[in-house]
Amino acid sequence: MNIFDLVNQDMSAATVRVVLGKDPATGEEFGLHCVGMDSPQWHTELDRQRVDGMRYVREHGRIDTSTEDGARTQEQRMNAGKVNQAVAVTVGWFGFTNDGEPAMFDPSVVRQMLAPRMTWVDEIFARISNTAAFFPQPTSGS
Repeated sequence: MNIFDLVNQDMSAATVRVVLGKDPATGEEFGLHCVGMDSPQWHTELDRQRVDGMRYVREHGRIDTSTEDGARTQEQRMNAGKVNQAVAVTVGWFGFTNDGEPAMFDPSVVRQMLAPRMTWVDEIFARISNTAAFFPQPTSGS
C-alpha cells in the first residue's frame, strides 16, 4: 500500500458490519453497522465517560473494590460504560424488521438490545478493534 494513500486516508466515518446472528425463519443475517475507534462518536463518548468518572469520584469518593458492594458497583459502571461506547459507535443496522418491514434505526433500541447481551458488546469491540476491517476491500481482479 502506498504510504501516502494511508497517511491521507480518513477512516473516521468508515463502518464495519457486525453480524450478530441469523433469523431462524429466513436464514438472513442481522446485525449492526459500526464506526471505529478513530471516529468522533468513539472519542465523544470516551470524553463523556471520563468526565462522568471524575464527577462520580468528586461526589461519592473512590469506589472501594475490596468490598463486595464496591466491586459490584465498579462492575456495573464498567459494563454500563461498555454499553454506552457500543451504542455510540453503532450508526445503523441490517436484517431487523418490524411487522415484516425493515425496522427504522433507533439507538434507544440498540441500547435495549445490548444492555442484557454483553457478549454482543464484546463482539462489537472485537470487530471495531480490527483496523484492517475498515480499509476498502480490493476490487475483483486486483
